[in-house]
Amino acid sequence: MTDRPDNARALVEAGADPWRRLIGGWSPGRLALAGPTPDPFPLPEGEPGLSDAERAIAGFVSVRHAGAALLWHVDPRLGLREGDFRALAEFGRVCVRSGRRP
Repeated sequence: MTDRPDNARALVEAGADPWRRLIGGWSPGRLALAGPTPDPFPLPEGEPGLSDAERAIAGFVSVRHAGAALLWHVDPRLGLREGDFRALAEFGRVCVRSGRRP
C-alpha cells in the first residue's frame, strides 16, 4: 500500500512469510516493492521482484490515488467470483486495521 510500508511489516509481524503470495497474488514483500520504500524485506534468491508492467501500474496508482489500492485481476469472462469477494473483504480489513481509507 502506497506510503505505508508498515502495513507489510505488520503482516510479517503477525506471522506472514514476507514472500508468500496472499492478497491478489501479492506478498507483503511485493506490496512493499510497489511503494516508495521498496526495501523492508531482502529479496530472496529466485524472486524476480516486480515486472516493468507492475512497476508502471504501481506508479500510476500512487500518483493518482491518495487512498489504499488493491491491484486485482478479475477475469472478464467470469466476473466477480467468491475468491474475489474474499480478497476484497481482506483488503477492507487491512485498510480498517491500518487506518487507511480505500
